[in-house]
Amino acid sequence: MLKAKTRLTALLVMLMLTSMISVPGLKGQSRKDDSDRPQKLAKVGSTAAVLWNDPVDIRTRDLYYGCGGQEHMPAGKLKFIGEKLNGVNPKFDVRDSDGVRWGVKMGVEARPEVAASRLVWAAGYFTNEDYYVAEMPVKGLPPLRRGGELIKKGTIHGARLKRHNKGEHKIGYWTWNGRPFAKTRELNGLKVMMELINNTDLKPEHLVIYDYQGVEQHYYVTDLGGSFGRPGAHFYNRTKGVLKDFESFSLIQKASHDHVDFWYFKHVPRADAKWIGGILAQLSDKQISDAFRAAGFPPEDVEGFTRKVRAKINELTSL
Repeated sequence: MLKAKTRLTALLVMLMLTSMISVPGLKGQSRKDDSDRPQKLAKVGSTAAVLWNDPVDIRTRDLYYGCGGQEHMPAGKLKFIGEKLNGVNPKFDVRDSDGVRWGVKMGVEARPEVAASRLVWAAGYFTNEDYYVAEMPVKGLPPLRRGGELIKKGTIHGARLKRHNKGEHKIGYWTWNGRPFAKTRELNGLKVMMELINNTDLKPEHLVIYDYQGVEQHYYVTDLGGSFGRPGAHFYNRTKGVLKDFESFSLIQKASHDHVDFWYFKHVPRADAKWIGGILAQLSDKQISDAFRAAGFPPEDVEGFTRKVRAKINELTSL
């Protein structure tokens, strides 16, 4: 009887210790620590692949704040985390007072990237949650290797902030003509969107797959900053966010009975180009203007970009 009680007591002690170890609030086992740990990434194709969602609310979408809305804007003071040296634009990461991590990009791509994200999202495609800030102080900002001329007394001037959401994780890359969306209307519509905004930075590393909470896998075109300028065969001929260059370039280069050729993408089915044009035609001029106002463009540029975007939409609907 005594041995049985001893074994029972030992078992109860073991169960108590096990439950204490798994309690999130104990020292060294906080919820914050758990959320910061690297998570096991899902495999590409393990859940539903999604490229486009029907924007049934397109007429009421807020293109000033974009897909993140006003509630997801950076909160409070920003604290410097570290500089990033990839790409050609000055970049670094910060954390806001809510603990959200943000990617900061300065330079000529900041404005066009924010405006482009609004229009691409309005058409039903996935984009990062981007915001433009004219100026914002950053705590603990050291001398940077790039972009020092855009910083004055610890305050950044003219930057795009990209929100990093904990429920989304980059898991891979996709290609324009590969599975699972090759030759679909939705993929052709995205190609037309890239032409409409004159995005000339279509590198393979910008075609990213994000796992969304283990439920879906979202297909993005990221880094839209090479938009709203002049396309060109060579990078030194291209511009970004320059109204006169954007205005001077026609959307449709050649159209046949069945297909349309653009600057970069060729032989796009005419019906698919007209389809995405019909979606975009539902946007008001105010919504289009809001996309450029959100990006910090001056009023005269906002008016000019809005006018040209509307003209391009009309080109598509007239096919």
